[in-house]
Order: sequence, then structure tokens, then C-alpha cells
Amino acid sequence: MGLRGTAVLAIWNDIDESMEEEFNRWHTFEHIPERVLTPGALAGRRYHALSARDFRYFTLYEVGTFGVFESDGYLSTANTPSAWSARVLPAFYNFIRAPSHIVMTRGSGLGGALATIRITFPEAAQAGASGNTADIPANAFNLATRHLIDTAMAMPGVVAAHACIAGAVNRTTVRKRPQRSAPSDRCDAVLLIEGYSRPVLEGAVPMLSELMRGTPKCVGSFGVEVYDLACYMRNPQE
Repeated sequence: MGLRGTAVLAIWNDIDESMEEEFNRWHTFEHIPERVLTPGALAGRRYHALSARDFRYFTLYEVGTFGVFESDGYLSTANTPSAWSARVLPAFYNFIRAPSHIVMTRGSGLGGALATIRITFPEAAQAGASGNTADIPANAFNLATRHLIDTAMAMPGVVAAHACIAGAVNRTTVRKRPQRSAPSDRCDAVLLIEGYSRPVLEGAVPMLSELMRGTPKCVGSFGVEVYDLACYMRNPQE
């Protein structure tokens, strides 16, 4: 199915091995329910790739508008973590957080597996050297979105595809985030490809990678991960 609302929060991370079981309990029974009940939040999902070397966890929150990430409700929760949260959050590493606007969303169901493609735009000076605004990476991504989504949706086993572009949050938490960021935590855009099984999406990775290499005006570099769905919750009030 298509994503609900107009924005998402995409998060990739790893967890210190000694805290992994506690992380899964905390994330399932406290963190996702707490975030999903924030006014304007619509749904939350956690995925895992337990055999992966890096970015073994991915979380996606769907929200009504991008402004939810600057709202009193969202920031109040983030600024006053529970004792359980304060114990678990420092165990995060390889942390990447990307509040993003939904550019296009298509689909006929919720897949049991997900491929994420983290995109870093090429340097603006190089991309815009021609003077053509269509060569500016963000504009080029918007122009390429329909091709990217339609191509992904035509791949075997794909049930949904979504394109999002990262945005700037103007009001942030007053406390320092204890999570340890990835060495390179930049994410300019993300493609989310849902499938009915992880093996099917793993088989599509070469095609997805070729698709990225075919759009150099908006893809400077990219990383692909494939996950199984571990948890999904909707805001019962929305």
C-alpha cells in the first residue's frame, strides 16, 4: 500500500551486542507505541537484517505532515526520555536519521520485506555546472522519481515503492542525542522498495543498483540494505 501522510522519518542503526535483546523489547513495547501516539503520527515499523554486517535495523515512521517533527508533542517526548530509553539509546551506533518529504508512493499492500536505498546527491557544483536547473540534484531526483518508482514496481515480487527526499527540521531537541552516528550519516533521499519476501528483494538488488547508476544527475553514491519486517503499529486514533 502507499505510505500514509506526506512525510516519514527513516532511521538506520546498529546496537551494541550486549543490549540487543533489550533494544528489541524496548523498541516494541515502549518506543514505537510512544512515537506512534504522538499527535500527527500515523504508523511505525521496525525491520531487521540479522545477518548483515552494518545497519542491521531500520525504522520508519509515517506522519501526516513534516511539521510533526517540529511539534511540541514530538519534541516533548524526545526531550524527556524514560529511564528505559536513557539506558538503551547510548547503545545505538551507525545511526542515521533522515526526516523526509514523500515525493511519490505506490503500492497494493504491506510487504513482509523491505529494501532501502540511501542516496547521497552528487556535489551541487558538479551537477549544476551546465546552468540547467534540471541538473540540480534535488530537482533531478524529482524529475527521475516516476521512472525510479515505475521501474521498481515492475520488478518481480515488489508490492510497493516509495520515494522520499530529506528535509531540514528547523526546531530540534534541546538535549544532545546519545546515539553514535555513522561515519558518514548524510542521506539526501531514500527509495523504499517493499516485497513479499527478503530473498525476492535480495535478487532485485543488482537491478536496483543498476537503476541508481543510471541516474547520475541525482545519485552521487548510494547504499542498499534488505530487511525483514519485525514490528508494525498504527495510531488507533488516526
